[in-house]
Amino acid sequence: MSSGERVESECFETWREGGLTVQKIKRYATVDAAAARVSLENIATVNQGGRYPLMVDIREPASISAEARALYAGEDAAHLSTRVALLQGSTVTAIAGNLFVKLNRPPVETKIFTSEDAAREWLFR
Repeated sequence: MSSGERVESECFETWREGGLTVQKIKRYATVDAAAARVSLENIATVNQGGRYPLMVDIREPASISAEARALYAGEDAAHLSTRVALLQGSTVTAIAGNLFVKLNRPPVETKIFTSEDAAREWLFR
């Protein structure tokens, strides 16, 4: 898959761009365990067997279930990326994201950002 091609599903848009994988959660999406599995499948599809830095854009309002968060923090997600930047829309949602990281302890280095530029810079360190 070349840079810029997209895989789209009900809750997500996923693509490769400039050496990383980007996944955008759609506005008002409800991400349950089934949707999280689709999310991981979409990442695997655009990665084509590779493992890349991942930026997840969750700046739009969305609902993510505890089961989905557990899948994202599990081994099925770990083999898809080298590190994960979660892009939040505000300081308040970033605090919630930090809570996710602390409680779920994802196996891949994961950090919360409100700045896309800062997220990209960190992903390539």
